[in-house]
Amino acid sequence: MLKVYLKVALAVLLFCLIQAVGSAVLYMLMPDAFLNGDNTNVQMLAWALMLTGLCSCLVLVAMKMIRPCAAFSVRSFNWRMWLVAFLAAVTGIFAVDLLGEKANLPDLMGDEFLSMSHNVLGILALAVVGPIVEELVFREAVQGYMHRNGVGPWMAIMISSLCFGIIHFNPAQVPFAFCIGLILGMIYYKTGSVVLTSLVHVFNNSMAVLEMRLLGEDIKTFSYEQALGGPLASYIYIAISAAVSVCLLRYYWKNA
Repeated sequence: MLKVYLKVALAVLLFCLIQAVGSAVLYMLMPDAFLNGDNTNVQMLAWALMLTGLCSCLVLVAMKMIRPCAAFSVRSFNWRMWLVAFLAAVTGIFAVDLLGEKANLPDLMGDEFLSMSHNVLGILALAVVGPIVEELVFREAVQGYMHRNGVGPWMAIMISSLCFGIIHFNPAQVPFAFCIGLILGMIYYKTGSVVLTSLVHVFNNSMAVLEMRLLGEDIKTFSYEQALGGPLASYIYIAISAAVSVCLLRYYWKNA
């Protein structure tokens, strides 16, 4: 079992190293693009995210931790159960979003994400490629590999979610990503593929991009709490959303 955990640790480390090295290589090849602070900078950042993500997936395929065909299988497709899982994830994400706002943690990547949300390549990286890559790495390669090698489902879900949260390296995202990782991990365990989890992940990131596009610089001062009518209303929405999510997840876990 120790070999399984070590291989998972190596996979996560390689994912981080490939991102760091890939970004460094692009910077050395085109330093001006990163220093201009204009649209070229955003495009290079988007390319860096997408290319390093692709390289990470190829490495994990070579390590036999990602199964390309099985990862995108829809043999277990049941539209009713998938709808239940999707609604459970969306309501859970909403509750976590509201809780995350109350934590008021520093967002070290806010300006970069805002810039990327107004660029086609940036949107592609944030809303489509990034989510699919992360599902392949943390659900299929990390969690799935542990499942297939004797690690209990809840231990595998917890470890993959913890890794998923930590690798964001952004205080505002870490606890949010961990909680969402738990939900996505439960869905992945039941489906055995990343199709549904990718749909949820893409939907979540797309909504975030849409918010940034609509609000622009105002996103920095936007408050869900104020939009919902104050602290009391915010806590009510958190309680209702969390309760709905938990009930739907329990139903899905028992019946999927």
